[in-house]
Amino acid sequence: MLLNYKAVEVTRYKKVIISLPNSGSDKFIKLTTKYSQRRIDLDEFAAPNLCSNESSVPTAESIGLYICEPSSRLASAYLDACKKDAFKQTFEEFYSDTMRIEESIAFTRKVDTDEVAFIGCEDLVVKSLLLSQAWLKSQLSKIPYGELFQVVPATIVSDKDKENIRTLYAKEYELYNDSKMIFSSHWNEYQAKNKLSVAPNKTVVIHLGPPKTGTSAIQAWLSRNSDQLLEKKIYYPPHGADKNGVSSGNFSDLISFDTENRGYFDYNKTKQLIDELNSSDYQTLLLSSEHFYYYLLWLFTFLDDARFIFYIRHPIAVLESGYHQGVKRHMKTEKFATPTSISFSNLKVISRISTEINANVEYRFFDEKLFDGGSLHSDFSACFSDFISAPTNERRLNTQYSAGALILMRMVNGFGDKFLRTELDFWLQRDSETQPNFSLIPPDKIDNLQIKLMQEADKLKQCTPNINGTKLDTLLEQYKHLNYYTNDESTEDFNRVLLKLRQSSPLLVSSILSQCRTADDIENFELLKKGFGVKGSSLKYIQIANWFLKFRYGLKKLISRYFQ
Repeated sequence: MLLNYKAVEVTRYKKVIISLPNSGSDKFIKLTTKYSQRRIDLDEFAAPNLCSNESSVPTAESIGLYICEPSSRLASAYLDACKKDAFKQTFEEFYSDTMRIEESIAFTRKVDTDEVAFIGCEDLVVKSLLLSQAWLKSQLSKIPYGELFQVVPATIVSDKDKENIRTLYAKEYELYNDSKMIFSSHWNEYQAKNKLSVAPNKTVVIHLGPPKTGTSAIQAWLSRNSDQLLEKKIYYPPHGADKNGVSSGNFSDLISFDTENRGYFDYNKTKQLIDELNSSDYQTLLLSSEHFYYYLLWLFTFLDDARFIFYIRHPIAVLESGYHQGVKRHMKTEKFATPTSISFSNLKVISRISTEINANVEYRFFDEKLFDGGSLHSDFSACFSDFISAPTNERRLNTQYSAGALILMRMVNGFGDKFLRTELDFWLQRDSETQPNFSLIPPDKIDNLQIKLMQEADKLKQCTPNINGTKLDTLLEQYKHLNYYTNDESTEDFNRVLLKLRQSSPLLVSSILSQCRTADDIENFELLKKGFGVKGSSLKYIQIANWFLKFRYGLKKLISRYFQ
């Protein structure tokens, strides 16, 4: 008989998860309910809140079981208990407690795996979330990796502890192993049923980015040469780009948005694209978008015949580039702060997901000394047996700001509207292309960050299939710290930017001053007025200039939309 529940009335529409404490079911329920595309009722019943109330037993199709490797579950429970001031037990005393052992035995006696419709496993949380879509009859939207892979404290389980726990919790291990076998069977059935099969003579190659690894440059190059790619039987679907050449690539070919504007993997749209490939004369479907990185769960599961290209960049460079992106695209106004530690965060995510799902990932390295052929384009070409020629003297796209541009954009983010931020960004990006890159991190902070990265790299080499450990070491060892700008040097470049902007775009200068004054940002207004060299007698025209520039901007958008 399946275990029963204490004084809980369960409707035929509600589903429940049963589990032992600290099995991870609370996180699983939070993710499925928060990111489901429709409202679902999913409750948790964890031991010991169980009793023999026959009237409250839900139907089998409404019940899910969530399991966790017993020693990991007990370690998690122990760490929670340690947060209480009065708690003094050792870990061995904790897991040897008679009541805790009896709770585990009682749970295993009441659970019948043949009478549950769903089994989830904390050790395989990615697969569990995907399997839950069928059970809950609701697709999941994009799940932030920070919520999916939370920081796990260092393990406290010794080999002796593991041996003791296996003896004391033998029944729980029996349930755990039986459940994992059923889980594996469910997963194989799910993947076989939903797999988007590619014809034997066809290939799908998906460039995942991730962000800050030259994705825009690759996409601009591929778009310009789409006809030459077709001659080589490679289909790269067309996509748009802004006037600086920056785009989201083929994102919309696989991803859609629900009524709440949440992105989700569009299975039907993807199936149509694969069907078109299978019936076409093309041999390869090539897709590229750095935003695909956020949908790895679905891409790896449904397109398991595909080959995925992923670039690894030095985390310090990613950190600094990400800060620039935050200022450029996400209205960041805060000054940069050097962290005490840093991580291969993107690599850790894809390593974990690809290992669990067994995806075919080709790891490349975003570094001039590690590029095959000496450039990003030639390195990307090396991923294919026959590809278009790499360009020479390619214009940099989506460049980082110069030091002065960064200061100005942070300032404008505090008062400027979308129109102003967009126009200023275009101008600053073009100006920054002519300036040398620089670092926001003082030289004396680099060594400590490098040591921690090398320690992390050693661990990643052990758990990441297909990664070139030698190149990963080289990426770290040969890292060249860019020239660090002092406050005085940054201020000097800021004044250069203001002077050049005044000379090349007086209307944009007027718009900046107008919106700054309207926002009552007196300190920045006086600073900008002085830097631009605008006299008091000219200020009466800045509002008119701002209106005119907005009108011209709106007219250009209207005309471009009309002639699309």
